[in-house]
Amino acid sequence: MLGDRKKPKLDVEMQLHTIPVRNTHVETWPQEDDPDTLVVQVRLKPRGILALTMKTLKAREFKKYSLVGLSRNMYESVDGKKTVEDLLNRLMEEYKLTFLEARALTLQYLSDLMTRGLVVVLPPGSQPEKAIQNPA
Repeated sequence: MLGDRKKPKLDVEMQLHTIPVRNTHVETWPQEDDPDTLVVQVRLKPRGILALTMKTLKAREFKKYSLVGLSRNMYESVDGKKTVEDLLNRLMEEYKLTFLEARALTLQYLSDLMTRGLVVVLPPGSQPEKAIQNPA
């Protein structure tokens, strides 16, 4: 079945050495009434019957997200060069967190950003320039 594909599990060492990369097709701008909020817009790319339904109903083609505080900080830290370990270490230093706390936060925020199509995470040794930049 299609939905039964299992995602490979990464051990802690592999997780730490993966490289998050921003989706280059995402538009960002500061919110007008709150400069601390970053508005992020990603184009929706439905497939199959969903695409036909959306076109028929003239549904929106973009999804906007507001990033504030730690989520904005994490998104802006993703540059295609820093590894998850680099992001984690920065969180540990900046917020005085333990390794496990910083790891849990980092992985959760990256998971949320990936789910929304804002970033992709590349395995160690990958070339960010050759990555698929529009996962949504």
